[in-house]
Amino acid sequence: MPRLLRRLARYLEAESSGKIKFRQRQPQGQETEKRPAQPLKKRLPITYRRDRDRSFLLDVNPLIEKELYEVPKERAPLLPSEQRMPRPADGRRAMNQVELDAAASPYMRMLCSPLRTCLFTRAILPNDMLIRFGGALDPETNARYLLPNNIEHPKYSEQAKGRSFWVSCRKEAVKHMVATGMHGMILPNLNSHSMITEQIEELLQKRLVQELELLRDRLLTAPRQTASLEEPVIRTLTSEELEDVLTNSGGDLTGGAAILLFQEEPDQPKEQGQPEASASSHPIEGAPLSNSASRLITDRSSPLPARFVPLYDTATFLSIDIRRNIQSLLKDILRTEMRARRRIAKSDVTTPEPSTTPQPDRPKGPQAYLLRSTSKTLHRADTVPVCIALWRLRLWAGQGWSKSLWGPWEVPPYIDPATNNP
Repeated sequence: MPRLLRRLARYLEAESSGKIKFRQRQPQGQETEKRPAQPLKKRLPITYRRDRDRSFLLDVNPLIEKELYEVPKERAPLLPSEQRMPRPADGRRAMNQVELDAAASPYMRMLCSPLRTCLFTRAILPNDMLIRFGGALDPETNARYLLPNNIEHPKYSEQAKGRSFWVSCRKEAVKHMVATGMHGMILPNLNSHSMITEQIEELLQKRLVQELELLRDRLLTAPRQTASLEEPVIRTLTSEELEDVLTNSGGDLTGGAAILLFQEEPDQPKEQGQPEASASSHPIEGAPLSNSASRLITDRSSPLPARFVPLYDTATFLSIDIRRNIQSLLKDILRTEMRARRRIAKSDVTTPEPSTTPQPDRPKGPQAYLLRSTSKTLHRADTVPVCIALWRLRLWAGQGWSKSLWGPWEVPPYIDPATNNP
């Protein structure tokens, strides 16, 4: 205490003589001068070689001297745009051509999703090829049930939280997992209902409808660009193209990411005396349709190596209500794209207006829609989520896997030399 008193006396004497000046605090609300941003320092390389001439203890320590190391914190790049270039917004750079091609590929987007481990097969796969399971509580009986979650789009359903696990997106894997009770290792005391595979299949189909609805809404608000004239997001295949695809397993599918095939729905019973359509009235009547959910079609427009576009026969894995809903959404998307092209054609003097002559009615029969995904179609709308939803249905049907559950995620198609078909 005496030492503190003497020190306080000396401090008060120095303060009275003006030798000590207190630093005044800056009043609130007054802006300070912004310091210029300091340039990032270069990262110092650390080499560990056997022929070094001094100990690594003498090198710069990355834990103690962190200020000598650069920590890159780069945000995701943006799509290139005339309004955003040459100065990107918020310091974010524009995508280069390689990144644009990768973003337009459904397979690349699936492989870039976070990796998870399948509980049944113990295979490490992207989560777009897996199904997430969790527990849910029944408020009436207070019993916990095993349910799939996070299959629907986040806009339409709340994302489930809590402890969960992942299983391969395949019906056989889910059946074996439920039969063996392997989910008890992660989430014990869970009851599994008998309709769990049907529930997953219905949710996968609903996700496809939701992605198509979002695609239609994005196209309604998409910017009017001249690229839509050359690069349509979706188009219908002509009778000749569809016949070539179904019979020869190939065609000019430039930029195609998926083909949706809709067979002719049965009409209402005809009245007596009304003539029926002959079998020769349709040019592709009797064409060998695939009995499986999908198959890969060779794209002849791409150079080597060969490129394949999946063809989905909607009658084999979609219910009739879902098929009608999807076909209605595809027609809405086609009408939206047609109106956008007409607006651009009217505003552009050099572009000839579309012909107003009536086109002949297309004969009834199977209809096919080609979903396209290129680096140019990304500026209007992104069709990759729709293609991923279709591919998940293909995986759920057992296609795209090897014979065993431990094989690679994709098997190249077997080409029959006699028929030249996979």
